[in-house]
Amino acid sequence: MSIENIYQLDVLLDFRKEETPTTNYDSIADDAETKMIGILDAMNVIGTSIMNEASKKKINAEKIENLGGIISTLSDIGLLINKISCAAHYFSGIKDGSGVDANQ
Repeated sequence: MSIENIYQLDVLLDFRKEETPTTNYDSIADDAETKMIGILDAMNVIGTSIMNEASKKKINAEKIENLGGIISTLSDIGLLINKISCAAHYFSGIKDGSGVDANQ
């Protein structure tokens, strides 16, 4: 499978492959969730702007296309952040359940 979109990347290291695990998965998961909320809020604001623009008698097609492109980009970034959050929660659970010798 070829990688064509940012959200297809594996961006979180598996601590089991590190000699000395130093990744704080809980912190990464919390940060990713916070950023995801911000992205969804931004998409809401942009969606409202599109609805307001569409309700005008003279619709600015360029502005609608711009806002649509921004939403598309934000959704790709949101997918990536969600993937990071899920992986961080997964690795956190494995690491917490494995104890000190998690990577052996």
